[in-house]
Amino acid sequence: MDLNQQKLTKTEWDTTEIPISSDEKEILKIIIDGYSNVNIIYNKNSSMINYLKMEPNDNIINHLHKEYFEPIIKKLNDKYEFEFESKIIMKFQRVNSMEKLKLENISKTIQDCGHKIFEFYLLHIAEQAMRYFYKDNTIKFNKYYYTLHHLMKLKITNVIPQVMEFIEAVLADYYEELTLEDMFLQSSDLIEKNEDLVKYKDYHLYEHQKQLFTISKTPNPKLVLYIAPTGTGKTLSPLGLSETHRVIFVCAARHVGLALAKSAISMGKKIAFAFGCNDVSDIRLHYFAAKDYVKHNKTGKDIKYRDGSRKVDNSNGDNVEIMICDIKSYVCAMYYMNAFNQPDKMIMYWDEPTITLDYAEHEFHSYIADIWQKNIIPNIVLSSATLPHQEDLQETIADFTSRFENSQVFNIVSHDCNKSIPLLNTNNQVEMPHLKYESYEKLQDSVAHCKKYKTLLRYFDLNEIVKFIHYLDTANLIEDDRYKISIRYENLSEMTMNNIKIHYLELLERIPKEQWTSVFNHFNTLRTSRFPSNINVATTDAHTLTDGPTIFLADDVEKISKFVLQSIKIPERVIKDMMEAIEHNDKVLTVLKQKERQLEDSLGDEVEKENKMAKERITPEQKKLRGEIDGLAKLVKTIALNDLFVPNKLSHMRHWIQKDVVGREFSCNIEPSDVERIMLMEVKSSWKILLLMGIGVFTNNHDNNYTEIMKQLATQQKLYMIIASSDYIYGTNYQFCHGYISKDLGNMTQEKTIQALGRIGRNQINKDYSIRFRDDSLIEKIFVDVEYRPEVDNMNKLFNTPI
Repeated sequence: MDLNQQKLTKTEWDTTEIPISSDEKEILKIIIDGYSNVNIIYNKNSSMINYLKMEPNDNIINHLHKEYFEPIIKKLNDKYEFEFESKIIMKFQRVNSMEKLKLENISKTIQDCGHKIFEFYLLHIAEQAMRYFYKDNTIKFNKYYYTLHHLMKLKITNVIPQVMEFIEAVLADYYEELTLEDMFLQSSDLIEKNEDLVKYKDYHLYEHQKQLFTISKTPNPKLVLYIAPTGTGKTLSPLGLSETHRVIFVCAARHVGLALAKSAISMGKKIAFAFGCNDVSDIRLHYFAAKDYVKHNKTGKDIKYRDGSRKVDNSNGDNVEIMICDIKSYVCAMYYMNAFNQPDKMIMYWDEPTITLDYAEHEFHSYIADIWQKNIIPNIVLSSATLPHQEDLQETIADFTSRFENSQVFNIVSHDCNKSIPLLNTNNQVEMPHLKYESYEKLQDSVAHCKKYKTLLRYFDLNEIVKFIHYLDTANLIEDDRYKISIRYENLSEMTMNNIKIHYLELLERIPKEQWTSVFNHFNTLRTSRFPSNINVATTDAHTLTDGPTIFLADDVEKISKFVLQSIKIPERVIKDMMEAIEHNDKVLTVLKQKERQLEDSLGDEVEKENKMAKERITPEQKKLRGEIDGLAKLVKTIALNDLFVPNKLSHMRHWIQKDVVGREFSCNIEPSDVERIMLMEVKSSWKILLLMGIGVFTNNHDNNYTEIMKQLATQQKLYMIIASSDYIYGTNYQFCHGYISKDLGNMTQEKTIQALGRIGRNQINKDYSIRFRDDSLIEKIFVDVEYRPEVDNMNKLFNTPI
């Protein structure tokens, strides 16, 4: 995470202009449209009528059913001795000429695109369920039945009714053959790793977004304590809020603000930036937000750049919908926005307000106190996965309500959970409350804590939960029938990730004290290690890091980096050759930087430089300098690292684990163009070699160019691993599948530990995730309440107005 409170670089500005994918745009559109309709539901899959863009009427429906679906249903009836006859009666009218023409022309389209049509997919899943039932394959039958049940609940419109009727008949008939206990035991495969449900899922707002949007429409001043798990869209919620309010998005971590800016620009939102501002003149508008343009002093015409765009007049922010700023610049941004808007029509949205509050003293504390004391905007959202709860912030709340008349305080606490990210102890065993606490009293303390902070549910391994619940059920240790599997999940719609994890906490809370020791001993005798070891991240254990990148969090980043580099055992001859090439490049780089500075100085400011370069109005000396720069760039030597030393490449896997096929093992994808840029960086040679291995290092002590390249490679999922200090965790939105928490982070606070966990598992649900602890004492900071919470103390102190 980059906490520098300074102006945006040209590279950072340019990254905000990179368009996002069409899939991302669909999600953002739901957030924006969802502001006015919080119950919005979108499904990008199509029924046949929708796919063909036809008006649904009895004629069209009858024709499509008889032509394409009735033969399939008849075949299934005959093959599996299933007695189904449609009871739907439709009026048949004469087909008009336009309909007739369309129907005659769709046959080829259906043949080519049938796999995209929902009705065909429903019938395919139904056939698989029937097939495996007759093969007596319970595991596969359960999976297809469960899938079919949930597919029928999707909000896909204009599905052929006879197909729906057939599927309902199949579900009703085969329900009698289900064994709910068997299905429950398969929960992980049915829920977490069910690609069919991921592919066809509905998209809608998270519950916490619905609450936020509803609250924001209330007229009185409001303080919203917004707590929701990482990766559930909190930082994108301002896109919806900006539909009726001007939003000032405050973030200590600049990359979070830049990610929001990129999304906002892609959706046509009008934004401005306030980073490293000393006064309002430092604020910059994005081109979309411009209302006025700078005129030439002599001609009075708009000043234009070489691409034809006009120079924006940054002093007029009348069009700005979202102002994105760092904490140093908030007061400037607030006064700037206040010049164009009424305070009650604005929202201050503070992302991760507890950053640096784990320190007794920090330079940011004065900024934070200044923001709170000078703020005049009556609508505040404090957003974080680990924000202290309302009862912990009474001093801050009292101060807010005293400053803004008729104000209200809202507490949004969400535990939306659609994946499991297991925590592994130093023995590589899954850690959970029922496996950790032999003491019944400690167990109950843990249950109370987890019920209060339900965001922790994502770190409960679903497989372990299922085994625990099933054991209590079959051993008749569940006294209340309501908590037995056959009753709790009689309606299959209740068999969801969230419900199963809540069920687990409820059983832990109710288990008789006299039974606990035997239950604890039973599960601890069955514990196994997932891997023989996991610390050799660049060699023998690399293959356990699957599906996506890994983040290794440590206090001493240098030590971990050195260990990783030494463990790969690159031969001395190879290192010597690489070092000679790097030294050569460093000499070239020194001269190259000097020439570039000379050219920059001679060209003048940015506007003058743009005009001169566009119109080739440069002096012979400047042309010579430019030629020398081009020549020096060509002298840079490209360095390639043999795949043997790159984790999870085929040669590497053959050497370290004798495996000849690459499966889900994740490796880097460093391209030649990336290597060229890496060679021109002013950073340690060892870091350059690590980056060629696909391993990047995040600290404050390196070249800004290195940071930029790292961010780009991380965003593009090109890195195998990032090694970073704990200060790089808040709001990091890179997609990690695995994480290491180093031994030297034993002093991390509970909130910071949970923030560290939140960096992992932001990808799709059907992947493998893990968080691996190098010191078990840190796990204690997750499952139980702690007395020392500096973030709470500092928040009440700094988010307060001195008398």
